[in-house]
Amino acid sequence: MKKSLFLLLLLMLASCSKEPSQTPLEAPSEPSIDTQASSQAQAPWLENIHYIVLDQPASETPQVQEFFSFWCPHCHNFEPIVALIKDQLDAGTAFKKVHVDFMGFTSKEIQQSASQAMLIADYMGKEDVINSAIFDHIHVEKKEIAGLADIEPLFLANQVSAQDFATAQASPELAALVQEHSDTFTQYRSNIQSVPTFIVNGKYQVKFTQEMDINDMVNLIAWLTTQ
Repeated sequence: MKKSLFLLLLLMLASCSKEPSQTPLEAPSEPSIDTQASSQAQAPWLENIHYIVLDQPASETPQVQEFFSFWCPHCHNFEPIVALIKDQLDAGTAFKKVHVDFMGFTSKEIQQSASQAMLIADYMGKEDVINSAIFDHIHVEKKEIAGLADIEPLFLANQVSAQDFATAQASPELAALVQEHSDTFTQYRSNIQSVPTFIVNGKYQVKFTQEMDINDMVNLIAWLTTQ
């Protein structure tokens, strides 16, 4: 039990930098959240310890942005915790994934094709299922991606026709999403040194510390959305 807890804590605090990292730890199975049990629940979260305030404008409405990479093994392992974060957010708080293109695992162009695939899935209302399929394609099935053509079959396997995929890819709405995604990545590029990185309400960058557990991590992000 102690060994499993230790590995889980290592997993939660791990991240991927620009260069490929070490062999990933296994993801926890179905973690749960208990807001009453959090060791930090009654303590104030401290600036420069648990979060830093960025020189960025605050968002007009509450939001959480996760900067991540499909190629990052720690981002893949963090997905169950991301699900808990989403569940804990108020109904009016948006959760947005921002896919980075600076990882050393593959080329910038290939990473941008994965960003486009994520946005196509978002446009079609299938972001969660396609994101999971891309992660599994890379980390579970150990298959490579050389461009959007390698990702399209993942859509077809999840009840998206080739025609619908082509239509979404060519839509003006998708072009607007791609531009918004690019603008967001450019805006925060200097703040993102590793992934996953969470930025809340446009200006609070989350810092996970060694003493934090899953409850603390989720509660910290939820608390920041109210600031």
